[in-house]
Amino acid sequence: METIAFWNKCNNRCLMCSNPPGYEKEKGHDFKNLVLRFQKINPKETEIYLTGGEPTLHPQFFKLLTILRKRCPRAKIILDTNGRMFFYRDFLKKCLGYGNLEFQVSLCAHTASLHDKITQTKGSFEQTVGGIKNLLSLKSAGNEVEIRVVIHKLTLPHLKEIYDFVAKNFPRITRLIFIFMEMEGRAQKNIEKVGITYKKARPHLENLFKKIRNSSFEVRLYHFPLCVLPSKFWPCLWRTLPEKEIAFLKKCNQCLYRKYCPGIHRDYLKIIGEKEFWPLRKKVKIQKTNNFYHPIKSVSKNAS
Repeated sequence: METIAFWNKCNNRCLMCSNPPGYEKEKGHDFKNLVLRFQKINPKETEIYLTGGEPTLHPQFFKLLTILRKRCPRAKIILDTNGRMFFYRDFLKKCLGYGNLEFQVSLCAHTASLHDKITQTKGSFEQTVGGIKNLLSLKSAGNEVEIRVVIHKLTLPHLKEIYDFVAKNFPRITRLIFIFMEMEGRAQKNIEKVGITYKKARPHLENLFKKIRNSSFEVRLYHFPLCVLPSKFWPCLWRTLPEKEIAFLKKCNQCLYRKYCPGIHRDYLKIIGEKEFWPLRKKVKIQKTNNFYHPIKSVSKNAS
């Protein structure tokens, strides 16, 4: 998959954003540089991931999409977005016209007060929710819509409420992703406000497990090493972090399931430490996949 930092500015100022402070001032996201970047993409590329900032805010968004689509006519274009521009139906309709799109929409909370507190942007909840509703009503069968929720100090006590809000209001989404926060960038700067540990997250996720198991849409968990959750969660775990951002401890070499583990974010080890991690020695019957990013399909019914 080809990943492109499409635009470095955003209309939210999320407390747990992993982009560094001052990212919006960095250069290289102008029209000319992006076109040069597009020209280096293999025309047969199957997936192109556009991230930011907020990609939809680029002043030449549609012109750039046109160039990108001509370069890679069959590629799936994946938009990492806060969804706020999709509140405007004409904008969304034009976007959907490019075909074969996947939308990864960040939802920060289940209420306007908490959502807007996290984004530090009044009205962001209304636009994001309206954007998701528009997406689900206007998309074609080939468009996937996933909702992403970052787990941090402000969202952790509300995971069940957030799940219920999504299930009630957006039952037709493709999947729901719960992402353990990355302790880098603005999130690291705001660590006192948003920082958590895996130990604190575990009971809240265990309370959510029944809903995950019976969900009408797929539920995934990102950035969780195997040893921090009961094995019944393992089929939900996906590898998504770049190899350079993860680490394994010396004691991980003793783990029976190391080769299936997503690893530990390096910044977590720097800030929190390694006390929560240990080698798994108890054998669990698992069904493997051939997918590196999703290595465990199922575990035995007797697994914890």
